[in-house]
Amino acid sequence: MSQRDEWFGESIDGVAFALIMVVAAFLGRENPRFVYPEVLYCFLGLLAFNLANVSVLPRLLAQPRGAAFAVASNIFFLTFVLRYSGGPESYFWVLYLLPVFNGCLAFGRRGVLVTLVAVLLPLVAFYAGTPARLRWNDVIELLVKATIITASAIVVMRVAAREREARARLEEERRRSEIERVQERERLQRMDRLATLGTLTAGVAHELKSPLAFILGYAELAHDQDYSPAEARRIFRRIEDRARCCDRIIQDMLAFSRQKTGGRKLCDINALIRECVVLKEYDWIFDRLKVVAELAADLPQTVLSGVEFQQVLFTLLTNAYQSIRAAGRMDGCIRLSTRREACEIVVNFEDNGSGIPAKIAERIWEPFFMIESECEGTGLDLAVCRRIVESHGGSLALQSGRGEGAAFLIRLPIVAEEDASGARMSQSPPRAET
Repeated sequence: MSQRDEWFGESIDGVAFALIMVVAAFLGRENPRFVYPEVLYCFLGLLAFNLANVSVLPRLLAQPRGAAFAVASNIFFLTFVLRYSGGPESYFWVLYLLPVFNGCLAFGRRGVLVTLVAVLLPLVAFYAGTPARLRWNDVIELLVKATIITASAIVVMRVAAREREARARLEEERRRSEIERVQERERLQRMDRLATLGTLTAGVAHELKSPLAFILGYAELAHDQDYSPAEARRIFRRIEDRARCCDRIIQDMLAFSRQKTGGRKLCDINALIRECVVLKEYDWIFDRLKVVAELAADLPQTVLSGVEFQQVLFTLLTNAYQSIRAAGRMDGCIRLSTRREACEIVVNFEDNGSGIPAKIAERIWEPFFMIESECEGTGLDLAVCRRIVESHGGSLALQSGRGEGAAFLIRLPIVAEEDASGARMSQSPPRAET
């Protein structure tokens, strides 16, 4: 609970207390010690002030000035309450504990001392104003009242100080936990990337087996058979094609696993999508998964980090494949399409998998959240994807319903290379003049 909340709670208590005292003053109007209706007016003024303190004053006066004004006003009204309800003989002196408690909650040790002195001065003044009939009993009574108020102030001040210390420690612990959470999230992001790289490496290894087996087979046959020059050239061309295929697969893997992902340049989004589809084909061979790519031919290039964007594509393709497997579909299909809308490039991913229920549609963007039927990975992939897309000035949204598959929509602004260079220059610090 914040200090402002504590002060607001005490103000509410003051309103309730003042209401009770208004009723008490009205019911005790026949009391010979009361100067009626003046004492009632004082209570009504105290009630009106506390109501204003709850509703209006917090917006006009900031802490601690507002707290000081409230404490001083309560002491002022209570002094007149004591005067019109019997002075030293009034039993309303106990109400002085209200501003003392408020001061203990709102101020430090020096402020509490000032509040305590401000409370005791009018109390002593009431007794000093009647020297003709001041007796030892009155002195003892004054000392008892002052002791009670002082002891209460000390107790409440100590409790409030300990609570402030505990709240400060809790806030410090919260900040430390937040830092540790951010560090843990970054560590898990690295682990998630390594896990993705492991899956990709397995796929690449399988892709390399086929062309390498082809090359090895022709190399072994060359030891036992004599080929004509024309047939040898044809075989060498096939070997060259397979070798180039191996090189392309390895280059794609290196591009994806490159640790430096911040570099941005002019990229062809259609080409990035085609590369990711080729890399994922290994996962789809035995599941008869159909991939339909409707890529706009007139799609302009835009400045972005190709490696980071391929990570988004790879994650969405992997999630679509896992969703189709979870649904047990034999006619699984993933549709990818690109188009241009005004100054944006729109990339649409659709699958006919199990979909995502509407009740958890917003939670899929939370770090570490995973759908029960697809509990693979760390649950960071979609959170990372959204962060990557938003860092490029775009957006990543979901349209889904259970049984209808899922559709992810990526919107990216079209950024020319000149615009990106200008933005980088505007962000660079100015050079010092010599």
